[in-house]
Amino acid sequence: MTTQTLDVAILFKQRGWNLLGEQDLLDDLPEAFPVANPDSICTPSAFGLQPKAWMSSCWKGYEFTVSIDQTGLHLQTLEVWDERDEYPEINGKGPSTIEGGGRWRYERLDLKLPFSGIVRVGFGFMSDVPAPMYLTPPHTFRHVLDIEFAAGELVGLANRTAHFAEYRKRYRSRLS
Repeated sequence: MTTQTLDVAILFKQRGWNLLGEQDLLDDLPEAFPVANPDSICTPSAFGLQPKAWMSSCWKGYEFTVSIDQTGLHLQTLEVWDERDEYPEINGKGPSTIEGGGRWRYERLDLKLPFSGIVRVGFGFMSDVPAPMYLTPPHTFRHVLDIEFAAGELVGLANRTAHFAEYRKRYRSRLS
């Protein structure tokens, strides 16, 4: 099976973060896993697009970038291949074609997204931490944040780095 591309890239505090949408491997976390999946943050169908896969590593047929700042959550870019080959304007901007592949790219959209929920993000992937190949759970990142939104407004930020460092330690001890 081909490893899938990330559906979403997140820009926060001037660096790229990964959206962490997978359950951790241990069942004993004290809280329910609160994390949003990419489709709840943004989906091309909200703009009238019907994505189709353009390669085996992108079965959803799209990828997007969002930025987070004090004003909230904003869609910045969207790459998509529309099943009907129809590409409407988004936030007053049309797409440009991407060479070599039939897909189109919307750029500089700066469209505020009305998302409500928690986005868990990680930075500093540690390849030496055991995890299944198909998962990128929070304990495999050096820095983990939970960022909460209400109707697209940033309303909370929790640093979860220490929690997942302890979790990583417990997980490693279970493997020994």
